[in-house]
Amino acid sequence: DLRGYTTLAESMQLTDCYELLSDVMEALTRVVMRRQGVVVDYYGDGLLALWNAPLEQPDHADLACSAAVEMFEAFPPVARAWQNRLSGPLELGIGVHSGPAYVGNAGTRSRLKYGPRGNTVNIASRVQAASKQLQLPLVITAATQTKLSDKFFTLRVCTAKLPGLEQPAELFTVYPATEAARIKSRLDQYSRALAFFEAGE
Repeated sequence: DLRGYTTLAESMQLTDCYELLSDVMEALTRVVMRRQGVVVDYYGDGLLALWNAPLEQPDHADLACSAAVEMFEAFPPVARAWQNRLSGPLELGIGVHSGPAYVGNAGTRSRLKYGPRGNTVNIASRVQAASKQLQLPLVITAATQTKLSDKFFTLRVCTAKLPGLEQPAELFTVYPATEAARIKSRLDQYSRALAFFEAGE
């Protein structure tokens, strides 16, 4: 999801809004396809991508998180190209969740649309929204975190009650394993802060 787009759009011409979203979605779509994903749909200022269907991908969690990390690397050139026409910064928020879904025609008989349906999709959407509240660019669930290989390093963020879901969700943020040493150097401080936060202090 492109954060703050509604506010940005208020100060832009309609043609600029159209071109900006086109540039952003083009950059993000290239990343998804490069990481063997399927872009299911574009909705406003965001997109929904899918892995592990139609073909099985045993490393689908790695592929999805690799795509997420690469999206942040692909984004700065777009932001620089638009910086003189925007009233604020361009920022992304990404949520990743893994789970079962019914994948097939998510449209109707008169308008076919390939994609997933089910609670997994709803949770992914809620996690993406939570990334904004948590002020983190990338948030994943425990269901994804447990499937990741050692190519990634994760940190637990919190246990969150997401809107519309009965069970709280364990949320993590994720980094390439090459960032582990830098992150671990601050891990003790982070853990103490998290403990205070969850104790209401």
